Amino acid sequence: MKLPEKCTVVQISQIYQQLRDIIKESPQAITFDASETFSLDISFIQLLMALEHEGIKVSIKSPTDSFQEALLLYDYQSLIVSEEVALEASS
Repeated sequence: MKLPEKCTVVQISQIYQQLRDIIKESPQAITFDASETFSLDISFIQLLMALEHEGIKVSIKSPTDSFQEALLLYDYQSLIVSEEVALEASS
């Protein structure tokens, strides 16, 4: 699922609606494309936590630098699937 430029409380309802449709088709896993996402807040992190709590495997590909920094801040860098970015996150 391609994420918008901002994943904040203002957009979270719309993100959730799109996500709900995708989960109906593939309830075990979701991959977010964060290649154009530059801002996120705790509401998006809470959504990630809720998905994991429901047993849905969450992964994030191609995060922007600012998205990656936010994941590091919230200790969610383990969701990054890009090997290059994952290596940067661990150093």
